[in-house]
Amino acid sequence: MQTSNSTTSTNLSGSRVLVTGATGFTGSFLVRRLLSAGADVRAIARTSSDISQLGDLRIKWYRGDNFSRELVQEAARDI
Repeated sequence: MQTSNSTTSTNLSGSRVLVTGATGFTGSFLVRRLLSAGADVRAIARTSSDISQLGDLRIKWYRGDNFSRELVQEAARDI
């Protein structure tokens, strides 16, 4: 019997991804997986969020409110 391997690596090299909630449990796992697959990761985090747990990763941070149209447009530019 063959089973699917959910840890199969996907090559996302050259892909740009915007993640909201990157400092949360699921989001922090997601950004690590995206980076390991080669994606260019951008993330929006509230100014009150602690980003130090992800500080050593190649993430382009945008600080502010996800409900700010201007912030989201800036973060999503060229994605």
